[in-house]
Amino acid sequence: MRISASQIDRLMACIGGAVLPSIEEPSSVGAERGRAIHDYMASVPSLGRDRALAMVPEDYREFARAIPIDRLPVVKEAWLPEAAYAWDPIEDRGYYLGSMINRAYPATLPGNTVVGTADAIGLADDQAVIIEWKTGKHWSEWQLKFLALAACRAHKCDRAMCVIVFLREDGTCKELVFRYDIFDLGLFAEQLLGLSKRVLAAKSSGESSLVMGAHCEYCPAKLNCPAHTALIRSACAMPANFAAEFEVLTPEAIGKAWPKLVAALQILHRAKAQIETWVTDNGPVPLENGKELRTVVTGRESVAYPRAVADILHGMFPDYDIMGAFKLETSKAAITKVVQSIAVHKGISGRDLKESVFAAVRAAGAIARTTWTRVEEVRIDGKGRDTNPSGVDPKEYGEKFAEAILKRFSSTGPT
Repeated sequence: MRISASQIDRLMACIGGAVLPSIEEPSSVGAERGRAIHDYMASVPSLGRDRALAMVPEDYREFARAIPIDRLPVVKEAWLPEAAYAWDPIEDRGYYLGSMINRAYPATLPGNTVVGTADAIGLADDQAVIIEWKTGKHWSEWQLKFLALAACRAHKCDRAMCVIVFLREDGTCKELVFRYDIFDLGLFAEQLLGLSKRVLAAKSSGESSLVMGAHCEYCPAKLNCPAHTALIRSACAMPANFAAEFEVLTPEAIGKAWPKLVAALQILHRAKAQIETWVTDNGPVPLENGKELRTVVTGRESVAYPRAVADILHGMFPDYDIMGAFKLETSKAAITKVVQSIAVHKGISGRDLKESVFAAVRAAGAIARTTWTRVEEVRIDGKGRDTNPSGVDPKEYGEKFAEAILKRFSSTGPT
């Protein structure tokens, strides 16, 4: 596994992410937004603002439109967008790999080479100026340190200025500026060489020192990390003993217990998400408690056109002040309340009247229904239905399934 600039901060704290098997997380909304805005900023110099804006996905186009492009250096031709670099820790040599290569780093680079991409870079005399666009809150100075080192070594510069520009949806920007001189660059090279040696030694020996902390949140190897899976095994095998650590609360006990609790919750959440994905992709799983884990489609109705509902009710009950009973935005509960009041006044069945009213409202398209799928425990119905059509012993199947899931947590070293 080649080290990338975005990993360095995490690997400086714990090298587990470089030597343990990784499990990639599904892309989040925040990540998709960041990717769309980065692509937009990279396209402006060559395509122009209007054409680049037209290529932004519709969900993020207003965000992109609000960015004050004319006040940012990306529009100047002297700036290279998406400039890719590599740095050899043994030779302390940097390489410029090209612009807009979409992080397709050459496979011919030595295995210990560190790679990274600057969102934009400009060169002036003996200084490299690096720009990083950020649409979220997460950032790492080590990413800047690496880019400064690699760019300066590649372009024979002695100084670097790195600027993080935080882009906001309201069109405002905030900047953080870092300046590094020749001595800083030398220190970075020494520290990165040490990291490279530690990673190489861990890969060769199969042993690594694992450290839990805030850096674990975005680590792709967390589900295969013994430091984390030991917590899960302890919590699952002996929940009472695990919970006992949190019963006597003193400042010292809280200081020790809180990091464990946070780490356990994070890994349990990710493990639950992995299981839910498996069930969604592969189908129901029998559970030992007599239920099965399966996908369930649920839905919710809401009033899409309150005015249409009011008109329908006014037509059905012209003798009542229907219009005065509704606001601009209403709900099914409000409709039910009005209908029940009318039913009481008329001395008729509220249930029958409600059914006829909602049938008319739905027929008019004034009710919208939203559905979604989630994974839930569902009791198996034993009345007239084959609860085990496959003929597989549920306990045996459940054990095999648990074995497959836990296998992902059992790795103790690099592969």
